[in-house]
Amino acid sequence: MCGIAGRKLRMAGIKAYIPGGGATAGTRKVLIAVICLFAGLVTLPPTPAMAQVCVLMPYPCTRWTCPESCNLDPQQNCEQSEEIYDEVTQHTEDRFDEHEEWMVDDLFLRDLLPQMKSMTEQLSAVAMQQVQIIGTFFDAKHQLETQRLFQEMAAKANHDYTPSAAVCTIGSSIRSLASSERNGDLTMLALSKHALERQLRVANANATEGGQEDLEGRIEQFRRVYCDPNDNNGELLAICGAGTDPERRNKDIDYARTLAAPTTLQLNFSDNIMTADEEDILALSSFLYSHDISAWLPEARLRDNQPNIEKYYDTRSVTAQRSVAQHSFNTIAAMKTAGQDDADTARYLRAVLVEMGMTVDDVDRVLAENPSYYAQMGILTKAMFQRPEFYVGLYDKNVNVARKGVSLQAISTMQKRDIFKSTLRSEAMISVLLELELLDQEEAVQNSLNRLRDGY
Repeated sequence: MCGIAGRKLRMAGIKAYIPGGGATAGTRKVLIAVICLFAGLVTLPPTPAMAQVCVLMPYPCTRWTCPESCNLDPQQNCEQSEEIYDEVTQHTEDRFDEHEEWMVDDLFLRDLLPQMKSMTEQLSAVAMQQVQIIGTFFDAKHQLETQRLFQEMAAKANHDYTPSAAVCTIGSSIRSLASSERNGDLTMLALSKHALERQLRVANANATEGGQEDLEGRIEQFRRVYCDPNDNNGELLAICGAGTDPERRNKDIDYARTLAAPTTLQLNFSDNIMTADEEDILALSSFLYSHDISAWLPEARLRDNQPNIEKYYDTRSVTAQRSVAQHSFNTIAAMKTAGQDDADTARYLRAVLVEMGMTVDDVDRVLAENPSYYAQMGILTKAMFQRPEFYVGLYDKNVNVARKGVSLQAISTMQKRDIFKSTLRSEAMISVLLELELLDQEEAVQNSLNRLRDGY
């Protein structure tokens, strides 16, 4: 029916009649489209009017739109068309309302909305599960990165904090260095005190009564300890006899054997035991410094006697100048004083010398039982670097090589400190020598001033 109506409408090309007014071609097309759209959806119930009318289209009353069998007049046809049109319009609106109610109440609220809720709930649950899975991935990522960091740090610690044998050698060889240096300082003070007491003729000393008594005591010591019967063309046998120790003969005047060559001397002036090294050092210092002791001045010569007092002060000036010169001797002897080996440092130092090719007997003679500060510094600053093992050990980890560098810098600093002290002693002796050289000039100037004052 829609096809027939459409064809007639296109053939007529006239306006559709609508009660209440006309309609445009666009309106007609929309109405036809709506009717044709819902023609297949809407099944109109049969009515008596529709049974008599073949076509539901508002054509002008001058045109017959029904077959001849309808047998209706135009006026009656128009009235029936209007009624049918209203019924169709109302029926269409009702069906649209029903369709809207069905779509909202039945299709959406009853069928779609619960399913959409379920779908939303399921999607939310799945999304949360996915977020949990992603969080698990992140947690695993951070956990693996943390484990990797710990493993890298453990590997780095295992790599960096494994000291080499050279670092251990340096550390083991330096443990008793400070205590040995302290022993040396005490020896230096003891030697300086002994030299002053000898020159100042302190009571109860060998030189108390003056130079003659000091000389007699030293000669007795020479005959008993240091005399060599082969000296003086073998004519000292009557003086020396044959009881002297060959190892100690002439050590009172032999600087090389007594002080220069040994690396460690058994010097300990804090006890009441006189060792051979102590006796040798004191005898050598007596020959090198203040061999002749100044004459003894009794108290009566000094009381109220200004010239004698001035002479005595001149003697003290000479003693002070000698003490500056003797300080270097005392310092060298102090550096070679046997140290305290509570840390068993000698065992490690002996191992270094053995690696250099020395025999155990040679090591014992060179190093002694308790190495001195001088012996330890000699190994740390020289002997340790004369071994091929030290340079082979430089093919090591970077951190170990850096540790060795820091250790060498520390050893170098200690050595420079010793050099600095030696420089200070040299400056002191040079200043005293300069003062002695200026004494003649000072006396000449003073004599000139005296002559000017007296009018000569």
